[in-house]
Amino acid sequence: MFWKKKPAEPVKRIENPALIAVFDRSKTLTVNVFPTEIKTPAIAGIMLADIAVHMSKALVAAGLAVSEASALSVIVEIFNAERANPTDVAVGGLVQ
Repeated sequence: MFWKKKPAEPVKRIENPALIAVFDRSKTLTVNVFPTEIKTPAIAGIMLADIAVHMSKALVAAGLAVSEASALSVIVEIFNAERANPTDVAVGGLVQ
């Protein structure tokens, strides 16, 4: 028997992004933030916490961390260390 392949789903356009982060070829991180989608510092805080939880789950799923709890603990520890002593200076500004 031959099975028909399901047609590939079309690539969906990202609508209403709040944050996009990518590494370029030289592994430099570029972050684009869209404050009109985030709206308040409180929402930004919730978003960052949610991203940390999702990242810890993804690291475990990829075999790059032992547990979600330990991954999240390291993420929070490094987040706070980076805030206290930045390894890089964020550059750029609001582009409208």
